[in-house]
Amino acid sequence: DAYAAAPTVDAARRKDGALCALGAISDELQSRAPLQPHVEALLAGHVLPELEGAEPFGQHGLLRCRACWALQRFAEHPGLARPDRAPRVAAAVLRALGDADLPVRVEATSALRHLLASDVGGFDEILRPELPRLLDACFRVMREAASDDVVQALEIVVDRYGKDVAPYAVALAQRLGEAFGAYAAAADDDEEASMAAAQCVEAMAATLASLDDNDDNVYGKVEPHLAPVLARIFEASGDFIEYFENGVEVLSYLTYNGAAPFSDALWGLFDRL
Repeated sequence: DAYAAAPTVDAARRKDGALCALGAISDELQSRAPLQPHVEALLAGHVLPELEGAEPFGQHGLLRCRACWALQRFAEHPGLARPDRAPRVAAAVLRALGDADLPVRVEATSALRHLLASDVGGFDEILRPELPRLLDACFRVMREAASDDVVQALEIVVDRYGKDVAPYAVALAQRLGEAFGAYAAAADDDEEASMAAAQCVEAMAATLASLDDNDDNVYGKVEPHLAPVLARIFEASGDFIEYFENGVEVLSYLTYNGAAPFSDALWGLFDRL
């Protein structure tokens, strides 16, 4: 309430500390039934408004970022899943995915992942019409930050929406291939980049798994974006051996579901194996 009355930088820092403490004990808070109405009131009155931008809230990127983080911690809370509130939560996360500040967008993709993975609220159906927007938001963050959380968010989007993702399969393959190249190049010195590269290959497999058949030769269209990635993974140097198992899974999808005869590029991958 003090922040709402005077949203100064100092007050924002204090509120950030309060939200951090709230999230740190989220499991304990959610395990105590008598506290649920109070937690719900905090989320509805002090977390969501930061993402909705109604004055005096939403003025500090620090708090918008922290609000996304808090939503991750309370993604399973029944107060967010109420039929009259779940659309509001989904709209707030969508707004945060387009935030001007990169840290907010990164945390928003993680919030999206937690909401889609939750067993409450029906967020996957609420967000289904926004699938192109969700994919674009993940792509945008992937270009700007090496975060395995972002790639995990993309992977769960693919998993949740299955066949609906098929029209975007070629774009997904292209962006994942580009992201893998960027992340793998920095993997030796950056553990986060290494994890993000691994998640990219897992997301490639998830994308191919969402394609039940080879309509319109979709496997032939994604192959040019994925084969170079597999060629790097299967290099004799073994520099990318940590991605080998997931790479073989991607190759199995391409060979089992793709059209015959195999392309020279695809056959060449077996020589590397």
